[in-house]
Amino acid sequence: MIEKFTFDIQLKKIRKKMILVKGQVENREHIVLKLLAYILYYDERLQVEVDAGYHYKPDLVILEDSREPQLWIDCGHVAPVKIENIARKLRRSRIVILKQTEAELRQFKKLMEKRVEDMARLEFLAFEPGFITRVAEALGRSNQVTLYPISENAIGLAMNDEIFESNLYR
Repeated sequence: MIEKFTFDIQLKKIRKKMILVKGQVENREHIVLKLLAYILYYDERLQVEVDAGYHYKPDLVILEDSREPQLWIDCGHVAPVKIENIARKLRRSRIVILKQTEAELRQFKKLMEKRVEDMARLEFLAFEPGFITRVAEALGRSNQVTLYPISENAIGLAMNDEIFESNLYR
């Protein structure tokens, strides 16, 4: 089922409005991961679901005038071959992969270590088990969202009068 979500996001002194549409085969957890990626890696040039001019499409990207994107973000279930090819083609881009849990992250990271020469160029981020699912279950058609730091490795998300907290795993 296709669903449309509107987010009023408070980022320090910046207010942003964002609309994300969940496609037929996409799940709400993927929407939450894209929302968190947008907030955590916020830059006024960050775009969601745009064609970057490559065979593969990122979930979020910062395009530059140069031939390579400055930032490429993929969330959730990502084919290892996609990241392998992107890492090979985008030699100067920052590549970030968000996963729901630390266990998923560790497993994917192990796969990538066999496929990608320069692992230092890849960044990984994951959350506590159940965090993404709980936020996904709380999504409404219209959402008020504020992310706040708890510590260097923990975040809190206030959404629609509910509070969600998670450690961050890299």
